[in-house]
This record gives sequence, structure tokens and C-alpha cells, in this order.
Amino acid sequence: MRANFGAVGIASLIVCFAVLCMTVLSVSAFVAARDGLRDAEAVAVARKNFYAADLRAVEITVKLKEAYLAGANLSELSASLGAQFSQKDGEILVAFGVPVDDMQTLSVLLAFENEMKICSWQVLPSTDWLPDDSISVWHS
Repeated sequence: MRANFGAVGIASLIVCFAVLCMTVLSVSAFVAARDGLRDAEAVAVARKNFYAADLRAVEITVKLKEAYLAGANLSELSASLGAQFSQKDGEILVAFGVPVDDMQTLSVLLAFENEMKICSWQVLPSTDWLPDDSISVWHS
């Protein structure tokens, strides 16, 4: 007596293949979600650092503007706040930087003549970029 197990074998193979596909898809979805979480956390830290530096720059700017409007000496206040003070053609220029992180600084330039004017408010690299030329890509 001979039993026919062909239909049972094919069904078992299809079920095993389906389980294998679902396992691979679930693992890849988990890895993608974990990478997305890591990226979102990095963006959150970067934004938190930027807004903290921006708040500190606003505080310094407000102190300088209030002192200017009160007629105080901006040279002494700038030095106490860690800012650079200069005068050019009757215009007072005050520049300062607030570190965002170890690679970036929020750079601010203010001009005082009749009123305060923000000349620049931008994030700049803290150090000069040096290319990695240790690997010889182009052979001459």
C-alpha cells in the first residue's frame, strides 16, 4: 500500500515559505523603525542645541540693545559678554558667537548707529574643513 503525500508536502512548503517571507519582512520593518528612531533622536538633539544657542544669542542681543538705548558704554559690556567691539565711521559694530555644538557656532553681527540693526545671524562651522587626502584616488 502506497500513500500519496504530494499534496501535503507542497502545502507544507508553501506555509514554510510564507512564514519565512513574513519573518524577513517583519525584521526589515523593525530595522527601518529603529533607524528612523535613531535619526529622529539625532535631529531632536541638533534642534535643541540650536534653539538653546539662539536663545543665548537673543539674550546677549537684548542686553546690548538695552545698554545702547540707555547710553551705556557698549565697549565694556561687549567685553564682559565675550563679544568683539569695533567702531567704523560713527557706526558701532558688535560681533559675537554662541557655540551650537562642537562643530558649529551661531555667529551674530550687530550694528548700532541710530538704532540697532542685525547684519548677520547665521550658523557657521567652528573649524576649517580639511579634506582627507590620505587615500590616493587619482594616480598620476
